[in-house]
Amino acid sequence: VSVALSYAVESTVFDDSNPDSGWRMMVGASVEAAFVSIFCSSLAPSGADAVVLIVYQACVLVASMNAYLKLQVNVIASDAQVDPLFIILAGAIIIIVFRVVTSKVVMQSLLLVLCDVLGLVCIVSPLIAFADLIDQTMNQSFRNQLALFVLVVLAADVGDCLAKELQLHWPHVFKWCRHPLLKSEATTKDVEALVISLACGTVMIAAVRLGSGGSDFSAAEVIVLFCAIALGQWCRLWMAHVRQMAKVSTSAFYFPEGSRICGVLDRMAVFLVAIIVYYPYIKQKYFS
Repeated sequence: VSVALSYAVESTVFDDSNPDSGWRMMVGASVEAAFVSIFCSSLAPSGADAVVLIVYQACVLVASMNAYLKLQVNVIASDAQVDPLFIILAGAIIIIVFRVVTSKVVMQSLLLVLCDVLGLVCIVSPLIAFADLIDQTMNQSFRNQLALFVLVVLAADVGDCLAKELQLHWPHVFKWCRHPLLKSEATTKDVEALVISLACGTVMIAAVRLGSGGSDFSAAEVIVLFCAIALGQWCRLWMAHVRQMAKVSTSAFYFPEGSRICGVLDRMAVFLVAIIVYYPYIKQKYFS
């Protein structure tokens, strides 16, 4: 649902420059927020996690209203808009206070705050950055590069899923590369997943370069992109280990331990870290 709404809104905004699309964006974001709140709250491990999800969606609605005003008023710094950083700050303060009050263990509350605030940034940031992509002379090529970036990050995520499936169902595949002196099997599995995910991302980069004749990704851009997905995948492993050390199995964006779809926040963290590395480079390149 969210992908379909995003595609329809993005096409209307960039291609038609129709002011009415701002109203449709707000309605679409509201529908998506309601859908995600109902769906994820029903899956939330606890009532506290459901409250955090409601805070997420409230911030999404405010950010989408900003995008609507940007289209209608056509002024990024309009007085009618809420400061984008204030949206994240207000949501983060609510989450921090709520988690500290409701959690009995300090370490647990700190980790839950970390996960929840990161989830908030992941969800709200794209709408906050919306103004960057409007009324720019190079927005078409910039948008294409971001689309290719998403493909590469998704390919790396597919590689991570593939590695975990192989480790679960066909562990003998890795026997030839596992040294008998390695005592930590968990660390070995993490390294294997990291290598396979980076390999899949590299294959996607190579496919894009071959398909475009090398025009879409320069050598410097390939290096930046590879570093972005490498840091993103490393952060996924770091978050998983911190969560295990603190004995926290769930948060608002984690499903119960053992679920085949657990780790939603892991995937969002990969994308967020990767875009933090890649976005400044690509923006200065296309908007300089």
